Amino acid sequence: YAQSSVVVVPLHDSRHAAGYAVILEAMAMGRPVITTSIRGMSDFILDGVTGLLVAAGDADELRGAIVRLLDDPHLAEEIGGHAREWVEAHGSVAAYVPRIVRAACVQRNGSAG
Repeated sequence: YAQSSVVVVPLHDSRHAAGYAVILEAMAMGRPVITTSIRGMSDFILDGVTGLLVAAGDADELRGAIVRLLDDPHLAEEIGGHAREWVEAHGSVAAYVPRIVRAACVQRNGSAG
């Protein structure tokens, strides 16, 4: 990832999670990510801020997003920086474990306590 100008992860909507690890690893490395706007992506890709989202199957839009970031290294760096900040704030073990514990408590007790 460190040598990548842009990380492109085109996906199709599916019942099973796919591509999340690659996207989050790239974000953690401060790389700008371009991926498909499918279920779940908006959980961590805020279009134009922490990455770029394109429509599934739209090769022209995907190509345009790639060219946009390659032609504007400042924008690519800015998006990569925001992506890294998002991972540090929301994707670290310190941030993730309390959310899992709260969810388990809700499931077990029916409350957030």
